[in-house]
Amino acid sequence: SRDKRAQVPWAFTKLLRSEYDWDFHVEAEAAVNQQEVYLCRGKALGGSSVTNVMLYHRGSPADYDAWEEAGARGWGAKDVLPYYLRVEDYGDGASQYHAVGGHVSVQEVPYQNQLSATFLRAMGQLGFRPNGDFNDWSSPQEGYGRYKVTQRAGRRCTAADGYLAAARERANLVVVTGAQATRLALDSAYEGAGR
Repeated sequence: SRDKRAQVPWAFTKLLRSEYDWDFHVEAEAAVNQQEVYLCRGKALGGSSVTNVMLYHRGSPADYDAWEEAGARGWGAKDVLPYYLRVEDYGDGASQYHAVGGHVSVQEVPYQNQLSATFLRAMGQLGFRPNGDFNDWSSPQEGYGRYKVTQRAGRRCTAADGYLAAARERANLVVVTGAQATRLALDSAYEGAGR
């Protein structure tokens, strides 16, 4: 989107319940005291990557391994990590748990306000474990620290920025905005390609 609210990271709250949001609600249920819960879902090129908080966190490798143990073959941590690495363009360079050259820009939050810095110092003074990278699966996920974000040069990096921009010139791509898809039809050649 060319709208500054969708580009400038601090403006993401201006996107909530806007023309860029489907404004969904989860049905009332006992787990949330019979309340409906608002669920922001992006209504723009890039989907919810246009409206989310840009937090880049893969989760715990133990969760993926538990899914695999429960029967989700191919969803173990060792199986999904290569896919995370393939999409990532990590601002601090490649390592065992980060990669460069992918379509999604991942970096440290480029700013830190004084209250956040004070809070992090207090966590250390209270004896909590610092975690410099929640996506580094070689150490426990527990601890305090700053998260990585999907930003590039001070702007939100959406799925459209990362993937669509790279594919725009393809002859087989037509982008239609202001329309809502009601179905998806794949031809048999595509279905057989294993994609």
